[in-house]
Amino acid sequence: MEEVPMQRTFLSYIPVDSIFMKVSASTKLSFFFLFNFYPFFISNPLLNFLSGIIAFLLTLRARVNLRTISKYYKLFLTLAFIIFVSSAFFGESLAGPSREVIVRLGPINVYKGAMAFGLEAYSRVFALVCGMLFWLAITTGTELFAALEKLRIGYNLRISIVMIFRYFSVFDGDYHVIRE
Repeated sequence: MEEVPMQRTFLSYIPVDSIFMKVSASTKLSFFFLFNFYPFFISNPLLNFLSGIIAFLLTLRARVNLRTISKYYKLFLTLAFIIFVSSAFFGESLAGPSREVIVRLGPINVYKGAMAFGLEAYSRVFALVCGMLFWLAITTGTELFAALEKLRIGYNLRISIVMIFRYFSVFDGDYHVIRE
């Protein structure tokens, strides 16, 4: 079996014959803006979850090694737990004008409005993180530099932006050192 050459991206390696390696740098930058600004304007949790699922499926389509990004997806479970628990404990302040209690857990009232807020907040975070992971997994530093150049961003600012995103791979390396 012939080994497929891989291309280093901000977050992972993807095969050079992946469909997303054929996509232009400007299109990839458009993906970044779409997936990272969409959740700020859409409050419907179903649409945000759908956006996150589409980004995840696109990541699979790019043939990204999921082992390299699984730790970031595990973060979702922690975020969900924190958001929903905090919604339950501090629910009265988040409940809004309707103080409808869904369930009582001992002295804690779980409010319908607070849980709706928690679901909306989590769906936005889910969409943002899935979109960002997709973009980081398919984009190289050279592509980002070229796309920013097309937007006539100054050289020093372009270098700074690319270096900021390159930090993700440093974090990934440090993560493995810490785990050992």
